[in-house]
Amino acid sequence: MNERLYRKERIKKKSEVSSFFTNKSNTIFLSSRKYIYSIIIRPNDFDYSRFAVSVKKNKGKAPVRNRAKRQIREIFRKNRDSIPIGYDYFVIVNNVAKLQFDERAEIFLSTLLKVRS
Repeated sequence: MNERLYRKERIKKKSEVSSFFTNKSNTIFLSSRKYIYSIIIRPNDFDYSRFAVSVKKNKGKAPVRNRAKRQIREIFRKNRDSIPIGYDYFVIVNNVAKLQFDERAEIFLSTLLKVRS
């Protein structure tokens, strides 16, 4: 099984990111327990999910912020089969606390699974 993270699965264009905040119709706002993540979810017309990750500059220095983003990308890559498809996800990391990777993954996935219900 190829566990590569494809370019088509990442939202990189400024216009695509800004559309999360301008087009609020069909948009779902989720917040994780312990308020570690805020996730904005919007349906897309693709047969795969796309995502973007953001961490504000006041949440820590660059290495800390980059580590949090890398961990989210890794969680998405490893668990893409359990993440609902057909959505664009914009993940905002609110707390860059030093959590173990498994705990961070559990919180992130439990938040995303709220979409199914």
